[in-house]
Amino acid sequence: MAPSGRSGNGICAVIAPILTSLPTIPKHESDYLIQRAWKRAPPTTRNHPQQPIRPRSQPFPLTTQTSRRQESWIQAANAGATELVVGRTVFPPGGSSHERHRHHSADEFVYVVRGAGVVMNGEDEIPVRAGQMAFHPKGIWHGFRNTSDIEETEVIWAWGGAGSREAAGYEVKPEA
Repeated sequence: MAPSGRSGNGICAVIAPILTSLPTIPKHESDYLIQRAWKRAPPTTRNHPQQPIRPRSQPFPLTTQTSRRQESWIQAANAGATELVVGRTVFPPGGSSHERHRHHSADEFVYVVRGAGVVMNGEDEIPVRAGQMAFHPKGIWHGFRNTSDIEETEVIWAWGGAGSREAAGYEVKPEA
């Protein structure tokens, strides 16, 4: 049984219904909320202007490890973040994956925007689909794999506790 006292998909099964019940905020209201937050931000945050998020119609670079496309939206280098990294990864169909790895100094969550795949958490492999989320505590080996042969899988992810890959203590699991 999982530490939460639940069996099965653990955090994914718990979080998915919560996420699907959240209200959608109209664009004009979300723009207003962002502007309010920005005005209240401490001066150190205002000194690092918001980085624009490129529209999906514009490609972003491929990583060197696999054919997955990955970008970091918020991090120390572009936004002055000291305790947070937020990004997006698109996994092409056909088994594209992010190898098992861990962060010694950062927790991570992954939210599946579209598509489906398998979250590798420790030695467990948990199926996930659009609208579900997974959480990986710091120090736990984890990864992700697109299980579709025809559909891309897009995820939004964030690390809490570090502002960069180096500060997170990113380590790829050695092959057995």
